[in-house]
Amino acid sequence: MKSTIARLNAILIVGICLLTGCTHNNGDIGPFFGKWKLERMTINSEEIADYEGNIFWSYQSSTISMTRVIDPTSSFITYGNWEVDEDYTVMHISFPDKIHAPLPETYLLRESTIDIIKIKGSEMILQYDSASKGLITYYFVKW
Repeated sequence: MKSTIARLNAILIVGICLLTGCTHNNGDIGPFFGKWKLERMTINSEEIADYEGNIFWSYQSSTISMTRVIDPTSSFITYGNWEVDEDYTVMHISFPDKIHAPLPETYLLRESTIDIIKIKGSEMILQYDSASKGLITYYFVKW
C-alpha cells in the first residue's frame, strides 16, 4: 500500500513538473518567440533573386540570433538584442560589436529600427528603410 502511494506521488510530482516547465525565458515575448525562416527579401519591391533561403532569425527574451546555414553541417550565428514597442509596430535591434554584427545579406546596421508590417500566426513581414539600398522587406515563416 505504501509503495503504491509513493509511486502515485512520484508520478504526480513528475507530471506537475512537466506541465509547469518554462519555455519562454523571462516571460512571454508574444508572437515573436522561437525560430523564423527568412523565406525571401525584396528591395524596393524587387525580389532579391540570389537569396538562398538559408537565414533564420530566433527570438528569446531580449536576445535575437541570426543564423546563416552554410551546409547541413555548418552555420554562422550572430547575436544581438531586440525590443518591440507596445503596439507591435516597430522593432529595435542592436548588435554589440563587429564580431556580432547583423548578417550582411540583411543590409541591417548594428543599430536598426524595423517596421513590423505583419505578425500573425506563422507569418511575419518586416520592413527596413536602408539609406544605401532603399526599402527592404523581409518575409518570414515560423520554423
